[in-house]
Amino acid sequence: MNKLLTLGAAVPVAAVLLPVAQAAPMTRADYDAAIRKCDPLVGDPRALCTETAKQKFGTP
Repeated sequence: MNKLLTLGAAVPVAAVLLPVAQAAPMTRADYDAAIRKCDPLVGDPRALCTETAKQKFGTP
């Protein structure tokens, strides 16, 4: 009975944590793409673009 309880608790925890683990690489790729879009800009527009990307996707 104890094994069934352990398995019953592990499944919901895995269901919650699995999407979070899979979302991280996608967020990093999105962040990198957003930063690359800022590369052609110069000065204040570039700083604003970079800051917006950091706020939207989080600082890696």
